[in-house]
Parts: sequence; C-alpha cells; structure tokens
Amino acid sequence: MYIIGDGMKKYRIILLIFICLPFIVKARECTAKEINDLRKLNSYVNFSYEYYFIDDDIYFDITYTNLNSDLYMIDSSTNIKYTLKESTIKKYKNGQTIKFVFYSKTCNNEYIGERSVSLKKYNKYYKSEYCKDILEYEYCAKWMNNNIPVAEFKKMTDDYRTKISKPVTEEVDNYKTDIQGFYLFIAIIEFILFVTFISIFKQKRAKDII
Repeated sequence: MYIIGDGMKKYRIILLIFICLPFIVKARECTAKEINDLRKLNSYVNFSYEYYFIDDDIYFDITYTNLNSDLYMIDSSTNIKYTLKESTIKKYKNGQTIKFVFYSKTCNNEYIGERSVSLKKYNKYYKSEYCKDILEYEYCAKWMNNNIPVAEFKKMTDDYRTKISKPVTEEVDNYKTDIQGFYLFIAIIEFILFVTFISIFKQKRAKDII
C-alpha cells in the first residue's frame, strides 16, 4: 500500500507539471524585436472621451479601442487592469491626466510603454451669474483652469461690462475730435506753405526790379 501511495504521488506531480507547463512556457522572456513589435501594437490603441454633468459637477468617460490580445494595460490612477479589446471607463474628474501603462501577456509581464489622456479643465464660472451674457470674455471660456477668487473675479467681470458698455456718443465725439485735429494740422501746413511762397515771390520780384 505504501508503494502504491508513493507512486500515486509521483503521478500527481507529473500531472501537475503538464498542467502548469503551458503557463510556464507562455511567461517567457522576449527578444528585443518582439518587444519592439509589442510597442507598435501599443501605439495602435486609440483613446477618446466624452463629458457629462451630474448636478453641477462635470465628469468624463474614456473609451479605448484596439487593445491587442498580447497586451494588457493598467490605469495608474486606480491600478485597475484592463484586458478587453475595447471598453469604456467611467466617471473621471475634469482636469485629470490619466496614465495607462502597458504590459505584455506573453513576455513575462514585460513593461511595454505608457500612454496619457489629458482631460480638459472645466471653468467653474462658466455657468455662473458672473459670466452671464459675457461668454466672449476670455476668463469666461468654458474650458480653462480658472482659480481666480470669487471676489476678484466679480470685480474683473464688472470692469469688463463697464468697458464694453461705453456710450456710442462718446466714441463719436472722440472721432470728431480726431478729425478736427487732423484738419487743423492740414490748415497750419497750408498756411506755412502759403507764407513761404509769398516770401519767396517778393524776394524774387525785388531782385528783378534791381
């Protein structure tokens, strides 16, 4: 019985080796050429995103496509692993830069490369009362990193409104003043030329008489 039991143990070990052998073979070291080929596959992965509002907060969903079956990637912000050819990853905050790190499934989890997706920063004042009717103002743009304090931003928008609401009559008056100044300058030049001409004419006539 002891001999049979010992023999069964050997058979179990051999069977375990055969079961694990494919995985051992699969997790192998790769050549430089194979690594370069995998890096090319990494470059074929495409990223896109779309945004949406939840209450007053804005979020982004990132979609990736063309992830090759020989690769997997990890989101460095969450350490979540992705192996599907394509998928949508939900609810990132605006303004984030997410780094995706790629590894090989077939080359002993060899590091292949990384890609980054930068999400636009939403301007917290865009839908506020301060930017109402002045969305053309550069600091009211929808996408910008606007960290200006509220009191200072209110003053800036008030100043901008004052600037763009100057009466048209004031601009017309300024235009008239400029035109009048121009004509006065022309008149002075003409007078100087006239006086110079008369002076030259008199001098020549006096010479002719002599």
